[in-house]
Amino acid sequence: MKDSRHLRPLAMALAAVALLSDCGGGGYGSSGGGATTYAVGGRVDGLDASTSVVLSNASNNDTATVSANGSFAFPAQLMYQAAYDVQVQTNPAGRTCIVLNGTGFVPVGNVTNVAVACTSNTNAPAVGNLVITEVMANPAGAPDTGKEWFEVVNPTGGALDLGGVVVTRGSNQFVIPAATSIPSGTFFIFAGNSSAAANGGLPHVDVDYGAALQLVDSNFDLSLRAAGTLVDAVSFTTAMPDGSSRELKQANLTATDNDNEANWCTSTTAYGAGGNGTPGAANDC
Repeated sequence: MKDSRHLRPLAMALAAVALLSDCGGGGYGSSGGGATTYAVGGRVDGLDASTSVVLSNASNNDTATVSANGSFAFPAQLMYQAAYDVQVQTNPAGRTCIVLNGTGFVPVGNVTNVAVACTSNTNAPAVGNLVITEVMANPAGAPDTGKEWFEVVNPTGGALDLGGVVVTRGSNQFVIPAATSIPSGTFFIFAGNSSAAANGGLPHVDVDYGAALQLVDSNFDLSLRAAGTLVDAVSFTTAMPDGSSRELKQANLTATDNDNEANWCTSTTAYGAGGNGTPGAANDC
């Protein structure tokens, strides 16, 4: 017969392990013995009214039908470090959707950064249909936050549906909201703040990207993509002017010519309180 003095410590240790399991030992459990799980989701932009996109998580065959622009989450939650792979299972009528930030492993917390961008099948911008014409990355005064902006022009003969177009600057991404249309020949202003009192006195703002994009003063890059296809992009290796925009010369308003830094100049026309630039109007070069 074994000595009970040796059995008592073992029984106490086993009881402690069971208690830790019930209470979520290690930080990943939940009360009652169930493991903690986390939601996988994000945001959908570019849907037309009365349409929906069906998304799937290829890792567990879960699906989610999203019928309105805004936040979404899959019904089934996943455990810490479980893989997820979000894909478009069924596109909405008349539009094509792509998934950004759709793969990874569940962290300690909900996944909320999956982005689904849906663009028109008929009049979304194609290659060269939008031209980046002006960039204010280093506005007058400090801080720059809220005063940065850039401008694009639609050189085509018709209006373009910008809903679902993805703007990228470095690792930052912004999906243009649904029902955003740019008429033919129009200069559109994209800015981080729609208030003239806060954005340096811009005459108007067509698209407010908020804090989603951060423009930089050097090694600048900016791109526009529709359904994953590059529409236009610019990059500058030289530093941005202090207090003035960099703008494309009027003789070079194409998505090819704006690839060459020699076709850009520094604006000398004052606007508002933001410095020099010609936001929403023809460039002064």
